[in-house]
Amino acid sequence: MLRYRLFWYFLINIAVSFVLVFAVQIAATSYTSAVVFSGSSPREWCFTAIFIFTSCLFFDSLTGRKYIAIAPICCVISLLAIISGQKYGYRSEPLYPWDFLFVDQVFDLLPLLLKEHPLSFSFIVALLSFLIVAMVAAVLVFARSSKMESGLRIGLGASSLIILMCFIYSISPRGSLQLYKATKIMNMAWDQSINYPKNGFLLAFSFSLNSALISKPAVGIESVLSSFAPIHNSSTSDNGDVVIVMNESFWDATKLPGIKFTPDPMPTVRRLQKGEVFSPVYGGGTANVEFEALTGFSNSFLPAGSLPYQQYIIRNTPSIIWALRNIGYRSIAIHPYHRWFWNRESVYSKLGFEKFISLEQMSPDQSRGPFFADEALSAQILRTLEESEKPTVIFAVTMQNHGPYERNRYTKKNINLKINSNIDLTNEDGLQTYAEGINDGDLALNSLVLELSKRKRRTLLVFFGDHLPMMGHNLDVFKKTGFISGQESNLNAVELKKMRTTPLVIWSNVKNDFEDQGVISPSFIPNIIDQALGLNNQFYGEFLGSLRKQYNIVDQTVLGHSSGELEQNWRSKSSALLDKYQSIQYDLMFGNEISIQRLFPYFDNACCSSSHSGDER
Repeated sequence: MLRYRLFWYFLINIAVSFVLVFAVQIAATSYTSAVVFSGSSPREWCFTAIFIFTSCLFFDSLTGRKYIAIAPICCVISLLAIISGQKYGYRSEPLYPWDFLFVDQVFDLLPLLLKEHPLSFSFIVALLSFLIVAMVAAVLVFARSSKMESGLRIGLGASSLIILMCFIYSISPRGSLQLYKATKIMNMAWDQSINYPKNGFLLAFSFSLNSALISKPAVGIESVLSSFAPIHNSSTSDNGDVVIVMNESFWDATKLPGIKFTPDPMPTVRRLQKGEVFSPVYGGGTANVEFEALTGFSNSFLPAGSLPYQQYIIRNTPSIIWALRNIGYRSIAIHPYHRWFWNRESVYSKLGFEKFISLEQMSPDQSRGPFFADEALSAQILRTLEESEKPTVIFAVTMQNHGPYERNRYTKKNINLKINSNIDLTNEDGLQTYAEGINDGDLALNSLVLELSKRKRRTLLVFFGDHLPMMGHNLDVFKKTGFISGQESNLNAVELKKMRTTPLVIWSNVKNDFEDQGVISPSFIPNIIDQALGLNNQFYGEFLGSLRKQYNIVDQTVLGHSSGELEQNWRSKSSALLDKYQSIQYDLMFGNEISIQRLFPYFDNACCSSSHSGDER
């Protein structure tokens, strides 16, 4: 009789574990994707299910009650999967462990999301409530029954603990190689768009817990520095002002097939455009674009989905702002939103900004819709420049055109849409709101250019969009208009380029014959500034300049060659120049900063002394 009950106990737990893996895959992706996963990844499915099964046995042995662990484990795992599914619908990215670092920002924007999709959020709340009630009820039921015999409890607890420890080791950085040799299960952390579909949500999420650890590059920084000859900065502090404007979700919506915008919503940008920026993100993650544009570093050398502003910038870090500040520039960041958002208040000072003007210092009556107006931000930039006697570098991040793009955000419509595509009314309203925001951003840029052209002091202006907007669930608008044809998880390089490129403007009040830059990663913007001002910086000028001659895009998903070739899955290959790039970035972000003196020879010790002290670390 005991063996019979034990047989059913094991059978029920293993059955629940296998079904749970499949159900979680549906919640995190879709039913079709779950079917594909079960057919193409039987090893990964079995591995994950056995891990859950063993976890159930271990926690049952701790409580001394059979079946008691099933409910809480199912509830927690299902919750993670539902969150991942929602994130994927909006951002085309699964849930990563480090996403929980900015949960406060999600709550801050939650009212807008609720306003746009009230039914979806009501369903999610109802489902989560049901899961919690079901879990509590199940725990109460099993807590009163199915008591585990003491001998079975000890034996099961000890054996399941040993197996769990083996499982945990197998997904660790050291154990993953042994796991691959034994089972052919591989942690493909370099490309999460492959990792999650192949390994399934639960296993890929578990692998990602370890991927947050940054491994030391194979190429040592000492060997990299030996190839650099010492040079000296040839620039002085009289090069005039520098204004960098990163406009929220600014993109050329006229690229959408079957939709005509009248008049052109972005005539100023079209007139002044000097290329495009290949954003490292889609639909969100603005701070990751800032990270590249200010430091010249690349997100491609960090775990996919990670957030440098909240995970890695914990000490003074070299940036184009420090480079300008150290030749006499005043440095100011402006962003009309909360100081704490994306951890900017802490990070900006570590990237060299002396002052940060945020929403808290701005007049509350200058909004357009729910956010601060782009036109008002341009006025703030101009006031800040006029208040400074020294040459000034300003980095401004707009907020007006932040999503979601709810209906009737603007009472007056300046842009008319003629739609010949199969999109629903909600997405049509969203496009209308988005077009008005783009037009306002373009008008604000025009006002800024007109006023800067009147100034006596030389001024360089760099303007670009941070990423494409979230437009419909699961890229709905982009697919239904025919802008892209592939599924979210398998876009080819050409379609990825479409979904990632935003306009780039380079303008000066004394010179406007800048060459077209083509399509570049944001990490090359410091190189553009270096060339325009003649800084002759060892890293931003010489190294990034030489890198651009061979690669114009360095991204997690795509490597763009100067020849025009777009290469996917490039991280598994080796390149001498890219290896140098990674080694330098690792040294300056995580290492002993050996390369500072060689690559930033005029980096003033006063501004960086805190980066070598215990206080800043």
